[in-house]
Amino acid sequence: MTTPSDEELLARLGEIPDRPSHGARPLPRLPTLPRTAARDETRRRRLLALGASVLWFGSNLALLGLRKDLTQLPPVYLEAEVVLPCVLAAGCLAFALAAGRLGLGVKRAVVAALALLAPLAFGVLVAAIPIPDAHAPGSASPVAMFVCMSFTLAWAALPLVLAATTLRAAFPVASRWRSGLVGAAVGLCAGATINLHCPNVAHVHMLIGHGLPVVVATLLGALVVSHWARS
Repeated sequence: MTTPSDEELLARLGEIPDRPSHGARPLPRLPTLPRTAARDETRRRRLLALGASVLWFGSNLALLGLRKDLTQLPPVYLEAEVVLPCVLAAGCLAFALAAGRLGLGVKRAVVAALALLAPLAFGVLVAAIPIPDAHAPGSASPVAMFVCMSFTLAWAALPLVLAATTLRAAFPVASRWRSGLVGAAVGLCAGATINLHCPNVAHVHMLIGHGLPVVVATLLGALVVSHWARS
C-alpha cells in the first residue's frame, strides 16, 4: 500500500462536501453600542466645564466682594492662603486626568497619596501660617464658621456637578481615588476663594470654616463623582 502524495491529499480534501446549512442557527446580531463622543468633543466639554467653574468662583467672589484688608496682607500670607492652594488644585486635576503609560491613569498609590495629602496640606497652610502683623486674632464664633463653611460648600457644588457630567466613564481604574482627587481640586479652589473674601484670620475659624469643606469636597468626589466616572 503506497502513501498518497501531497497533491493527491489536497485533491481528495477538495472532494469533501460542505456541511449542509439546513437547520443551522443564524449568527447572533452584534449589540448596538451607544454613540460615544469624539475625543475632541470630550476635550471641548471638559474645557468648557473648567471655564464655567472658574467663572462660577469669580462671579461669586465679585458678588460678595474681596476682603478689605487684602492690600495690607503680606505677600507670603497671600501665597500660602491663595496661590499655593490654586497650584495644588491644578496639580490634583492634572494627576487625576493623566492617561498614564497604558491609558489607565497614574498609579493608584500616587493618586491615593495625593487625594489624602491635598486636603491635609490645605489644613496645615491655614492653621500654621502666622497671623499677619497689625491684625486682630480674629473671631472663633461658631456662627461665622458655619457661614463660611456654607459659602465654600455652595461654591464647590456646581464644579462637582460639572465634573460628574463631563467625566463619565473617564476613570475605569481607581475611579474613587481619581474622582476624590478631582473633588480635592474643586475644594482647594473653593477654599482659596473664601480666603480672598473672608477677613477672619483666626486659625480655628480658617481650619473649620475654610478647611473642612475641602475635606467634604474630596469625599463627595470619591463617593458621588466616581459613580459616573467609572460607568
